[in-house]
Amino acid sequence: MCIDLYAPGQCIDIPFLYEHIYLSVGEGARPPEEQLHVTEVYDVLLHNPPGNEPLTELFVLFPHDCTEKTRDGTDALRIEAPQVAPELSTNFPKYEWPFLGPPKWVGTRRSEVERTYAADPIMGSDALEETESGVALIVKVGFPKRLRDQTGAIETLFSRNKTFVQLKFEGGVKLEGGQKGWLRLIVKPREWDAPKVRLRQTGDGRVECTQWLNVCCPIIIRDRLNQLLDSAVSAGSKDSESSVTRAEVHRIVLSEGCYSEGTSTRIKDHRIAIAAQPEIDIDNPVFGRSAHFHGVQQLDDRGEIALLWGTGSSKNSEADLVHNAQRVQDRLEAYNGSDRERELVRDLALSGKNEAFSLLVEKMRQVELLDGQGDFVSLPNDPSGIPNALVRLRQLYASREGIDDNQLRLMQDFMDLHPFSIHFRAGWRELESRFAEEAR
Repeated sequence: MCIDLYAPGQCIDIPFLYEHIYLSVGEGARPPEEQLHVTEVYDVLLHNPPGNEPLTELFVLFPHDCTEKTRDGTDALRIEAPQVAPELSTNFPKYEWPFLGPPKWVGTRRSEVERTYAADPIMGSDALEETESGVALIVKVGFPKRLRDQTGAIETLFSRNKTFVQLKFEGGVKLEGGQKGWLRLIVKPREWDAPKVRLRQTGDGRVECTQWLNVCCPIIIRDRLNQLLDSAVSAGSKDSESSVTRAEVHRIVLSEGCYSEGTSTRIKDHRIAIAAQPEIDIDNPVFGRSAHFHGVQQLDDRGEIALLWGTGSSKNSEADLVHNAQRVQDRLEAYNGSDRERELVRDLALSGKNEAFSLLVEKMRQVELLDGQGDFVSLPNDPSGIPNALVRLRQLYASREGIDDNQLRLMQDFMDLHPFSIHFRAGWRELESRFAEEAR
């Protein structure tokens, strides 16, 4: 579960991402490995920072196979992108809880909506809710042309339980620099990268089924695909065409995609809710410190509950590039606009990060987020250029060109994306006794 969303060569922000994961068991006589169904709904508040080129498309890498075969043998995507609009919100009552309210039209143009969501307690705000308006984005979901044109490329991703799609804005919509937009994706993966279903026969003749699942961050998604492609290439192949195909997939999705120069997506507030039918138990969640457990919330009278987490740059500020650049600016404002660099670094650098913080100050000077001469640093005389300079700083930190290994190591202390993973176990009972033989 989870997605890796980006715009090649651009820095974009996601101020709010709500990821809803709902587990259900299909009806009818199915083998245990085909019984569990997963529906993922992503509500995304997208922000194109000031100074950026207009956004007309995005790309998304999913860590599972989101396709199905049609009658004519072609691959159809199990991904929908309905417009976020008030008249459509009633179609998704299961997915509106518990962080995000239904959309409302803003003005009379019927092109912008606003949504209200629970404020992030980590940020220390006194407000209970936050309301954001944005363009109601309509997108067409499909395989990128370069991927379709490369023989075997789509199948190479499927064989590794990955799907790579293009989200092309429709209706002449462009997300200009400084604009925000609301986007919704509904994903029903056919297969996912997870251990096989485990079976155990119970005393009443039924079979108990369990499967471990995980939610992971964008860094893990792309690095996992990188490993899968590299390991296959390094191991060699008797089929030279397959080796060429893997190399092309690596180029299209990774080296010229999410790893390309200047490409960065910063997710500020990422909420995750995992829920299931009452017939499915969710237990044994395992998660690292970058994912903060918010607790359990009952959804309805039937006993459905949701397990809630939060992550993102707002909860991992010590490693967040934008947050630390803002700390430098706040310090200088408190010191009448200037300070000695060595004292600034000494007071602001977290434990063991003095070198990384010194490099940050150097890069802030390079992109004109800071002025000053010699050992003194100061705020720029013209604050109107700060938003554009901040984008240039992010692009610099997302670049590898002309950067030596030592600087690259130090720059990795401050990132836009933050690693996290959540592992949990889903359990249900198979009602068809004819599958009991598999459990013995």
